[in-house]
Amino acid sequence: MARFHELYAEVVRGEVLLVYIDESHFHRDLDLGYTWSRIGQRFWRLSDCPSLQERINWYGAYNFSDGQCLIWNEGHCNSTNTVEFLKRVAAWVEPAGRRVVLVWDGAPWHRAKFVQQTAADLAIAIIPLPGYSPDLNPI
Repeated sequence: MARFHELYAEVVRGEVLLVYIDESHFHRDLDLGYTWSRIGQRFWRLSDCPSLQERINWYGAYNFSDGQCLIWNEGHCNSTNTVEFLKRVAAWVEPAGRRVVLVWDGAPWHRAKFVQQTAADLAIAIIPLPGYSPDLNPI
């Protein structure tokens, strides 16, 4: 939390352009996976959930500093598509002399060396969120 307070102070001073990124995955059938059973009796229901390939995946970026959002849909969430999204984010933001700092969770494709190197090449600093901390990501 101390690091985030420090980061927000840098945003206020105009030193940092802070961007939050997260992904959303939607099943096309919108099945909730619930069923009914007698009170006090457990009932198991087979999942009708489609395979991972049948999800609709969206990348989202929230420019906290300037109050803007970017949404992108292009296939699966993996390291290759994450690199493409980072390139779009780099073209979308207007640093205006500010360091670009990106905050996201610990998804495997976020930790990939290819993704990390691309972010460094684009002059984007990355701050990973601690595990199980969705409240620290406003997107």
